[in-house]
Amino acid sequence: MRTFARWLLADAPDGVFFELTAIAPPHFDLKPRVMTQSYEVRGHVAAGVLWDRVAAVNADGYGVYYALTLKRNAVPDMHARSKENDTAVVSVLWADFDGGDFPGGKDGSRDEAGYLRDDGALDGLLSVWPPMHAAIDSGGGYHGLWRIEPVEATPENMRRVKAILRGIAKKHGADPHAVDLARVFRLPGTVNTKAGRGQVC
Repeated sequence: MRTFARWLLADAPDGVFFELTAIAPPHFDLKPRVMTQSYEVRGHVAAGVLWDRVAAVNADGYGVYYALTLKRNAVPDMHARSKENDTAVVSVLWADFDGGDFPGGKDGSRDEAGYLRDDGALDGLLSVWPPMHAAIDSGGGYHGLWRIEPVEATPENMRRVKAILRGIAKKHGADPHAVDLARVFRLPGTVNTKAGRGQVC
């Protein structure tokens, strides 16, 4: 978790906010259903993150997610999430490869000899050019990330970033709906707490 956050924020400017959200899966009777915390970025670090607390919330059954974009302000209500227009800086591009979107599922089907066919989400991930800077097994699919020079979230830049994200998704068979700038992905190093999953992201 900590190492990934350091990597994600390596080029982030000071004064923006890194956001973590804990969401209760439908099969867990947890209250509150959503908890969001914002952390100001100082010296490329999200100041004040209590990683032991993040792990404890995850152990209680919450899925833990990070916002893909950095925010202008701290979220005003911890039981809500920030919106797209709260984006201050975009420092990564992303693609969400859902295993169910591919004929062979997450990892691909196997032929009679037991070899993986090129029909799974993993194959889609490996065929991407330029290669991703990070490819993360989320439990149900894969998240691909490309670090970019931080881009200020002006209205024009936001339109361009979303167009690029749509193009990436279309070209590589990723989820075409995962292009909004309020998008969150499961935090690497946490357990996928959805029913039937249970593995570390």
